[in-house]
Amino acid sequence: MIVFIIIAAVALLTAVFVVMPDLPATPELLISMQEAFNSILLNAIQFIRYFLSPQLTFVVVMVIAAVFASEPIYHGIMWILRKIPVLGIK
Repeated sequence: MIVFIIIAAVALLTAVFVVMPDLPATPELLISMQEAFNSILLNAIQFIRYFLSPQLTFVVVMVIAAVFASEPIYHGIMWILRKIPVLGIK
């Protein structure tokens, strides 16, 4: 059932993007803001790497990303499980 939902969502997104006309160019302001953010992020990672080895830095960044992503992932999984009436999850 979950696989069917994922396949249907991918097919729906593919259909929407196929019929969508070409998108206009991204405004220069958004591009410069993204480049500034990337620069700040790169400087922060270089600062962390000054104190930690590259392998340990990778582990730390992955753990931080997992902590920030855990709540939305939990809510998404619970939303899918609540849609299955046989399980009786409230």
